[in-house]
Amino acid sequence: MPHFLAYKTNFCLPLVCNDYEISYKIQSLKYPELSLLCVRYQQRVFFIQERKRKDKNDILIKALKITKPAPVGILKEALKILSRHSDTFCHNLENTKPKQEVEIPYFINPEDLHKLKMLDSTRSISLEIGFGSGRHILWLAKQNPQSLFIGLEVHTPSIEQVLRQIQILGLENLYILNFDARILLEILPSNILHRIYLHFPVPWNKAKHRRIMSKTFLAHALRVLHKDGILELRTDDKEYFTDTLESILSFPNAKFMVHKNISQEITSKYEARWQKQQKDIYDVNIISLHDEEQNIQDFSFTQDFDFMLPKALIQKILSNPLSQAKIDNLTQKRVYQGYFLHIYDVYQDLSRVIFLVSMGDFLLPLNRVIVLQNDNSVLYYPQSFIPNQGTIMAYIKFIEVLENL
Repeated sequence: MPHFLAYKTNFCLPLVCNDYEISYKIQSLKYPELSLLCVRYQQRVFFIQERKRKDKNDILIKALKITKPAPVGILKEALKILSRHSDTFCHNLENTKPKQEVEIPYFINPEDLHKLKMLDSTRSISLEIGFGSGRHILWLAKQNPQSLFIGLEVHTPSIEQVLRQIQILGLENLYILNFDARILLEILPSNILHRIYLHFPVPWNKAKHRRIMSKTFLAHALRVLHKDGILELRTDDKEYFTDTLESILSFPNAKFMVHKNISQEITSKYEARWQKQQKDIYDVNIISLHDEEQNIQDFSFTQDFDFMLPKALIQKILSNPLSQAKIDNLTQKRVYQGYFLHIYDVYQDLSRVIFLVSMGDFLLPLNRVIVLQNDNSVLYYPQSFIPNQGTIMAYIKFIEVLENL
């Protein structure tokens, strides 16, 4: 990660340079050696962390990971500005590569999920989960220019590779999203997708709770598919295959087709490897049977929850300094049935209080910076919360914890 080391910092805030504004610095109440610097670049806001290392008599300055911007060139330029106003003796802020500077319109950050609303919903929309090298989804997009495709992946090098291929091939119908498929399917509206591809997912046979495929995932997948839409699973793992069949058969109504060792028009990297090893490959096509009327014009999220705080509560928090006892109470990890809440750091100055929070479903935790300001507003970085059930329950507990201070 880009960073630099300095003996001391000499910058005065606010610091403005080109499109960057570093507006304020705020100190942690739990860890006094930590401070956050708020950076605005055009319409984006992210935080840089300053850590005073007493054992080494220096200062480490790097991104606060949960708000790290993409492309990484945005972060590097902000660090360069701060480095020029510090007694810097070590850094890795060499010239930014072109691919680190270019913002690609077909890449959708989690904080930009609203961009999905702008897709042409009159066109067929398909989703591939975990596209890996991208060979399959790139081929689909190239062969079907009249359709739209969304690719989900959490592996950054794979995302960068596919984004470069989108540019090289001149594709205009493929969008890439760095996001967890289980959350996305939970919040998407019904009847929106034509097809979902899940090819060669990690089996996790010794930790099945980590699998993408589950009864809950199946229920959401069949809901977001329109009638006769297909969830296509392709796997070389027989246990994953049989467990999936068992999950399907637990539904009161089910329609599916099973194939074994049937070649497809395009072969993925993993499939080519398994074929060389003469491994069996299993296909399960699960068909959506629901009869709900299609409503693909409204690409809005399924749950409407207001992630806000009462103004009186904000005023109470801001007007009362947080004692060490309150900080210790706040930062306890709270575990409930099916979800958790962990406020793991607190920052405060005369104008604001900042909470660093991890919360939500155990398998799908969300990390956020929550800023309470003296104008009674609440800001969330890198985005507001995704309204899935675990997050909503955890946020309600967050309000209760603040009210009981």
